[in-house]
Amino acid sequence: VAVLRDAAASAMRRGAPESAVAYLKRALDEPPPGDERPALLLDLGVAEVQSRAPAAVEHLREAWQGLAEPRERGRAARLLARTLCFTGQAPEAVEVAQRAQAELPAGHDDLRLALEAIEMVGVIFGGGDPARLGELADYAIPAPDAPVGAKMLASIASLVQTYGGAPAEHCNAMAHAALSGDELMAEDNGLLTISANNVLTFTEDPEEQAAWTRAIEDGQRRGSLFIISGNRMWGGYVAMSRGDLVEAEDLLARAREEFIEYEYGGPAETYCAAFLSDARLYRGDLVGAATALHLGDDIGDGSDGVRYWLVSRLRLLVEQGRDEEALAAAEELVERYPGVNNPIVGQWRTLRAVALDRLGRHDEAVSVAREELELARAFGAPRGIGHALRVIGELEGSVDALREAVETLAGSIGRYDHARALYAHGVAAGDAASLRRAFDLGAACGADGLVADARAALEAAGEKAPVPGTSIDALTAAERRVVALAAEGRDPRDIAQSLFLTPRAVEVELASASRKLGVTSTADLAEALRAA
Repeated sequence: VAVLRDAAASAMRRGAPESAVAYLKRALDEPPPGDERPALLLDLGVAEVQSRAPAAVEHLREAWQGLAEPRERGRAARLLARTLCFTGQAPEAVEVAQRAQAELPAGHDDLRLALEAIEMVGVIFGGGDPARLGELADYAIPAPDAPVGAKMLASIASLVQTYGGAPAEHCNAMAHAALSGDELMAEDNGLLTISANNVLTFTEDPEEQAAWTRAIEDGQRRGSLFIISGNRMWGGYVAMSRGDLVEAEDLLARAREEFIEYEYGGPAETYCAAFLSDARLYRGDLVGAATALHLGDDIGDGSDGVRYWLVSRLRLLVEQGRDEEALAAAEELVERYPGVNNPIVGQWRTLRAVALDRLGRHDEAVSVAREELELARAFGAPRGIGHALRVIGELEGSVDALREAVETLAGSIGRYDHARALYAHGVAAGDAASLRRAFDLGAACGADGLVADARAALEAAGEKAPVPGTSIDALTAAERRVVALAAEGRDPRDIAQSLFLTPRAVEVELASASRKLGVTSTADLAEALRAA
């Protein structure tokens, strides 16, 4: 048993959790002395968490029931509760976390905070009382040297406060405090790092892309399907937010395959269906969007995954012109999620406004859209502000509002939102330059529907549509990453190692970028980047 446990620990250190599982299962067959069994089961559950959720739940539950030492027992409870969230058993997750907190003796304050953080996660996943999340509204930003439990709770607090519409600057500071020192990454990558990293994206932090890269690299080093799949799914969501729609669709499709392999259940799968539906919708593929949406469902709880799914359903209804159904869907969102007020995580107001306007309720539509603009300004992220301005400009036929939307989004991470605002401004102002820019940027995003609209508008105005891919905006996210490293003087093999690509893939990306920009050397690529 001792030899097998040592072998398992070595396997975990080198990123081979499935080997660790094999060693530990063999150790159980010995069998171990009775007093060693619970600790061995905990080791097994920790290894299984990385590759397959249902087996981990079984062994972590048995370990928790058998362990006596408070810290190890609390650790087992935390891991069990976290895994229950991902198997569609959030109510039990909340119960486990609450019971574990109640039975902890004095002197374990950090573990108590960690268990409270997982309890809050359980509530977000649809277990427990949503009002419990309100307790995090006043959670203070922890110091850099705070224990990891405080940083775990800060991660959830940063997300809850963002959802509630607290100022972006404050939410961003909370997320940075949670991520500081890398203790959170070491202790809970795949869940709590995702919460804080999402806040960096919502607040458009310059470090957000690097934070996601570090998280996925950590998962690859550990060989953890749990970490890789979760970060890949949210990476798809983030790519979509940035306007990298082709990459987003690819990441989300791959994440869904990994979700099936890991055997996720409940709200976790629903997130993936919602995001994939949105990515396809933005690309102009309504049939594909509807198909993706049906990969998930409204399972009737108050989970965050279902909320995203309901927003995606509303978005699809509006795009399909089913306005009465869209209004009903918007009302349902208001009733079921009264605490989510920030439009950056669900633009239901502007979607409702579009439906209202098409039903002849123009004044009401403008009022609802302006309410979203006010909330977006209170949060302060450019992407949310620009989106609301664009919808208001389209509703009112205001060229000034559309011009402001274009200017706001030019400084945002949201290239797709920027392309839509350019198109709307081009149509309203009869501005061929805006339409050409929308065409180019839409092509770079992979927004085929928007590209077709921009081409038609240009041709209707007697203008010749440009050839896609002749500016820096035409580069995909992958091409931009490769070109940026090449401009630093790094060779293809070094770039491949940094980006987890093959050298051949790097060469293909460089050739494509060079062709789009009309350059022939790395030095010219670097100059094109500096000019942009």
